[in-house]
Amino acid sequence: MIIRFNLLIFISLFFINLLFSQGGIVNNGATIVIPSGVYLVIDGGAGVGNYLNKTNVNHGSIDIDGTMILEGNWTNNASNNVFINRDGNGTVQFTSTGNQNINGTTKTIFENLTINKTGDEVALAIDAEVEKTLDLDDGVITTGINYLIHSSIVAADLASFSNASFINGNYRRYIESNVSTYTLPLGNGTTSIDYHRFDFVNNSIVGVNFLNTKVEPIADEDDDDENLTTSQSGTPIIDILETAQWSTIPDALPSGGSYGVKLFVENLAMSDADNNQFCAVKRDDASIDYADWSTFESTTTIPNIDVAGRTYADGYAQRLGYTTFSKHAVAKGVHGLPIELLDFSAKQNSEIVNLFWNTTNEINNDFFTIEKSNNGVDFNYLGFVDGAGNSNSIQNYSFNDNRPFEGVTYYRLKQTDFDGRYSYSNIVSVNTKYNNEIQAVWYNKENNELNVEFNTVNSTDFYVCIYDMCGKQVIAKSDNVEGKQNDIINLQFLPTGIYTISVTSEKYKLNKKVVIIQ
Repeated sequence: MIIRFNLLIFISLFFINLLFSQGGIVNNGATIVIPSGVYLVIDGGAGVGNYLNKTNVNHGSIDIDGTMILEGNWTNNASNNVFINRDGNGTVQFTSTGNQNINGTTKTIFENLTINKTGDEVALAIDAEVEKTLDLDDGVITTGINYLIHSSIVAADLASFSNASFINGNYRRYIESNVSTYTLPLGNGTTSIDYHRFDFVNNSIVGVNFLNTKVEPIADEDDDDENLTTSQSGTPIIDILETAQWSTIPDALPSGGSYGVKLFVENLAMSDADNNQFCAVKRDDASIDYADWSTFESTTTIPNIDVAGRTYADGYAQRLGYTTFSKHAVAKGVHGLPIELLDFSAKQNSEIVNLFWNTTNEINNDFFTIEKSNNGVDFNYLGFVDGAGNSNSIQNYSFNDNRPFEGVTYYRLKQTDFDGRYSYSNIVSVNTKYNNEIQAVWYNKENNELNVEFNTVNSTDFYVCIYDMCGKQVIAKSDNVEGKQNDIINLQFLPTGIYTISVTSEKYKLNKKVVIIQ
């Protein structure tokens, strides 16, 4: 059944004091009953079919179990809530091709609210609350300094939303301790490119009743990526995507549980080329310092590579395990070496050199190029080995140099991505003159350590000295060796540079240069 109020016709029902005017319908103290299945349409033309609930006579009210469709503005000047007997069955639907307003002197508590407009917006001049279902079919709600309050704790009571229908401004979302995902359809404007969705992934958080949320572009006094100091899995974070910064402020600090976030990358100027190179970061709500952005990777987790939460096609950056609230953003890592290199070593084996390396994580790794040098500075191509592409398990690699240089040979790896980007590993070296006692001297960049390998028949005294480029001795160490032994010397305090390593015994002497990179 549809009851249509046209401004040119007066319809007398079983209630009193319902007046019509050129401004719409004025409820001056009546109780309007809209039964289940009944649609009350206030049309009167766009911008004219208004509803005004006045205060001067009996505080007019509505008992609604059907649907009220409004094409004009909503004004509530009553001292009490306009809707009575709220059982979750009544719906007010804003439908118009023009802008509409919710205003008045009293906050309206809607049972269910539907926005179904062709473009344009519903603007709040006062807070508005939705007790049960919020249905964003088409059109934007703009809050200004006010709040759209969604007091239902059921995540599914946000029935629909899209980049054509979202909340431009402040959205207060009530939650409870559960494992539901609450979608926050936020924006910082009224067009589709202003839409920035945020999902709150609840993990039984305790002590929080609601979240005050919004999204805005970053406009810090210190919005300089050069001040970033955080990293993810060893990869430095170099870029905060400034288009969207989501703010989530709870009514109280949590006393237990945790939460995660899904920060959606739509409208952040990203592409498939960013796969596995982006993640969620967080900082304190009061911060305006880029140095405060952090991945919190010691207490949180992100998905494995090439799965939802790490790829552009899936649409969001995910991080789980937060226990504090603040500002969130999407960040990109450095396009450098997208592998975690566990070890790279060179071992003499008779007249050849065996090279070994292994990785724990690889992202878009096309291949390794092996390069060698006789001076540690000028490197040439030696060969290549295919990479694993994408992997989060240990991968072992090897390569043989069948014709090492006479004396010391230096080696390094050049790792190349599928898109052509590349980076270099640390440098290792081997003295390929066969020596029964001093078998190898090599520098482990990952640990900043010098390794000296011995193999003696009898007890022998060895002396290891390290000289800088000016010839100044910076390290001196002696050791008595019998049999096979690997001496490790910590080089962490030495600055980056080229050093000469001298290993001597009564019968043997070995000099070699090592490039130390801090």
